[in-house]
Amino acid sequence: MVEHAKILLKNCGSGEVLTLAGAQARGAYNSIKKALKLSPKDIIEEIKKSELRGRGGAAFPTGIKWEYAKKNGDLPVYLIANGDESEIGTFKDRYLIEHDPHLIIEGIMISAYALNANWACIYIRGEYSKGYEILSKALKECYNAGYVHGGMYVGGI
Repeated sequence: MVEHAKILLKNCGSGEVLTLAGAQARGAYNSIKKALKLSPKDIIEEIKKSELRGRGGAAFPTGIKWEYAKKNGDLPVYLIANGDESEIGTFKDRYLIEHDPHLIIEGIMISAYALNANWACIYIRGEYSKGYEILSKALKECYNAGYVHGGMYVGGI
């Protein structure tokens, strides 16, 4: 678990990753370039091999969840990144949103590609106004750079 935290939080505390240029200088968006060279099925297999799990209470295997989503045939796929953080005493979502927003966006891009998602959104708590501003700015930079289009937005209650 500690090793995973080191990977996940490696850029946090570096204000430079709040901009697209700064994030790219530290390796952001290299993983999506690699992912786009694979088929969605191959990405799902890689995620299954990695044993990546959800960060909620159930810690459900992500690869299995994605595999189930792909079994919906031709039905549209809607991807929701849940930054609600309703687990008592946890601040991982808010911390990543405020300190490494491009990591989140890149993860959603890879997920959306693997799932052939038609639409994606990032749900964050309404009281996370600072995080909303940071994430919205990062997403706007991605729109302007042509990395994302039309079907991704940041929202909350």
